[in-house]
Amino acid sequence: MKLNIDQAAKLASAALPTRIILSKAPKSAQYRRCTFELKGGAYHISRYSEKQAFHQNIAADELERALAAELSSRTYRQANAFAADGEHIIMLNKGYDEATYMLKPLSSTAPKPPEQAHNRKKQYILSEDEPIPALIDMGIFTKDGRIAAPMRDKFVQINR
Repeated sequence: MKLNIDQAAKLASAALPTRIILSKAPKSAQYRRCTFELKGGAYHISRYSEKQAFHQNIAADELERALAAELSSRTYRQANAFAADGEHIIMLNKGYDEATYMLKPLSSTAPKPPEQAHNRKKQYILSEDEPIPALIDMGIFTKDGRIAAPMRDKFVQINR
């Protein structure tokens, strides 16, 4: 559907996307790509140049304004917003004055979104929760199946 930039930004931001990727910048642009990621109720904006990344944080209620500003800057020709209901795609024409908006529904086999936790549990080869008889004999695990405090470094070394 054909819309102006502000209307397209409003539709995409109303879906509360977890990630937005702005791309297709001309070679002369200062930034090649821009991403908006939802982190803890706020959006983290990353603008990527050839060799550097510049970061900024905005409140969730400022998303529509920030997205419209980025699209109106005549830098990016495409925006992909990933939300729970599907992928919202905004494509701008060569004059940057008209936007084509599409909603691509999620397929039933779509992968689940990545975990947003910053302190997730390590994925060791040998599980910390499962007592291993050989490691109990070596003294790395205690009799009740926990890792012995002085042997924690050895457990991590074994898991490498």
